[in-house]
Amino acid sequence: MFAVKCYAMESAIAWRFSRETSQRKRLAQTVNVIAISMVFGPCEVDHHRNGSHFFPKVIRMHQIHATCVAFEGRGLVIIGPSGSGKSTLALQLMAVGAQLVADDRTDLRLSAGQLIAQAPRPLLGKIEARGVGILSAVPSAPVPVHAAVDLGLEEKDRLPQVRHREWLGIRVLLVSGPYRPHLYAALRQLMLGRRLA
Repeated sequence: MFAVKCYAMESAIAWRFSRETSQRKRLAQTVNVIAISMVFGPCEVDHHRNGSHFFPKVIRMHQIHATCVAFEGRGLVIIGPSGSGKSTLALQLMAVGAQLVADDRTDLRLSAGQLIAQAPRPLLGKIEARGVGILSAVPSAPVPVHAAVDLGLEEKDRLPQVRHREWLGIRVLLVSGPYRPHLYAALRQLMLGRRLA
C-alpha cells in the first residue's frame, strides 16, 4: 500500500513538473516573439527543437496596402490608391473562380526563393464590398505571387511592354490599370495561361 501511495505521489509530482515546464516554454516562446518583433518588425516566429532547446526561426513579413486573390494556387496582388477598385476587382475575379487571399492589406514573405502572399490573421476570410458591407469568403492558403496589377498606373499602349514589380528582391509580372470593365476577364486568362506578346 505504501508503494502504491509513493508511486501515485511521484506521478503527481512528475505531471506537475511537466506542466510547469511546458508553461515556461510557452512563456519563453512568447517573449521571443515580442523581442524579435521589436527588432525585425512584423514577422512570424517558428520555434524548432534542437535537442532539449527551442530556437526561434524568424520569418520576415512585409505588409503592403493591397488585395490578393489566387487562381489554382497562383497569387495575383492588386495594388492602387484608396478607391481605385481593388476590392471590386477582387470580387469580380472571385465570381469567375478566384479565391480570396487577403483584402486591403496583404502580408508578403520569402519562402524557398518564392514570394508568398497571405492574409493578416484579423482579415482572414473577409472582403469589403462598398455599399454592401464586410463579406465572408472561404480563404485561400498562402500562395506564391505570380503577377500584380497596379490600378494607379494608366496604360496607354494597346500592346504594352512587359513590366515588373519587385518585393523583397523578387520580381513579378506587372499589369497596369486603371480599372476597366474587361480587366477582370483579361487577368483571369493571364493567371490561367500566360502572356504571349
